[in-house]
Amino acid sequence: MSKNFEDIHTTTIKATVDIAPYRFVSLEGAYAAAAGAPLNDSIGVSRHTAAAGDDLAVSTGWSFPVEIAAAITKGAYVKPGTDGKAVVGAIGDACGQALEAGASGSVIEVRILRHIHAA
Repeated sequence: MSKNFEDIHTTTIKATVDIAPYRFVSLEGAYAAAAGAPLNDSIGVSRHTAAAGDDLAVSTGWSFPVEIAAAITKGAYVKPGTDGKAVVGAIGDACGQALEAGASGSVIEVRILRHIHAA
């Protein structure tokens, strides 16, 4: 796991499902989705484990470690995949950019981007 990150803003939301750390999460308090309604967009990355109903700290600014579901190269745009893990995305659907490369299942530093996708 990368030990480098620069978290310049954190907010607290209420988890509506069990959330693992280092995953993209939505304003609804669940894992973010790559497509769907605006409330499914990623607002940031979970800082810790939270059970449904618990408060969850979410890093929303600059960069934070994110768990990846498949190999990702440095500089690749990423979007939320299954259970909030990062997968390769494109400029039109990304919620982050990999600041380092990693193998499936690893945790890498990701620059957090504003996430907006087609409804």
